[in-house]
Order: sequence, then C-alpha cells, then structure tokens
Amino acid sequence: MSERRCVLARPSQRELARQEEHRRFAALVEAAHREGLIRVFTRFALVDAERPEGWRVNPLSNGSIGGEVCGFAWIVVKGNTRFGRWAKKHCGWGEKGGPAINFVALFGQSQRRKETYAIAYAEVLRNAGIEAEVVSRID
Repeated sequence: MSERRCVLARPSQRELARQEEHRRFAALVEAAHREGLIRVFTRFALVDAERPEGWRVNPLSNGSIGGEVCGFAWIVVKGNTRFGRWAKKHCGWGEKGGPAINFVALFGQSQRRKETYAIAYAEVLRNAGIEAEVVSRID
C-alpha cells in the first residue's frame, strides 16, 4: 500500500495581495469608525454637560436626544473602485452596479451627531486616498 501525503498548496502572490488588501481595508474601516465615535463624543459631551439635568444623555446614545434636529447622514464612495467593491461585499454598503453607501445607523434620530460622525469617517477615508462624500438631510 502506498503512502499518501496531503500537500497544501502555497497561496499565490495574487491571493496574498488580496488578503493584505482585505486586512488594510478592514483596518481602515475600523479606524474611520473609531474616529467618528471620538469626534461625536468630544463635540457633544460638552454640549450635553451644559443642558438641564433632564436633557443630559450619553453623547453616543442611540436613544431619543431631546431638542435636536432629526435627520440622516451617510458616506458615499464610488462603487467601481477597489475599496468600493470591497465595502459592498464585506460591509454591506450597497448593491451591485451602484455606489457604496454607508448609512449612519448610530445616534438615534440626531442629524447633527450622524453628520459629525460621517464627516470624521470620510476624512479618514480621504486621508487614505479614497474619494468619499458625506450626504445628510433633515427629516
């Protein structure tokens, strides 16, 4: 009886490059998210500290934030770029054939907090060489 060995194939250069790109994009998305949270917290912690006791909330709250404008914000990246295709596939940022859109689902209905987060997020992407646009609207 002959002895069979299992030989694992080495990943190709292309596969190694794809894995590295995945790690880089995932780290970029994480850094952008972190910067967005930091920006919202630092900007709105001071605002909330000056409010009457009944109006104070956690700046990162998803609950109702009294006295603030309701609205939406999102980050748009071209869908036919490497990052855009990656974000649509791995982050669920949109459908095939269109732009990659990251809707800000945090911060309840607060349009200002969502917009602040989106601006910081887009700045991180732009600093990495990715064209990103912020769109927001009042509800």
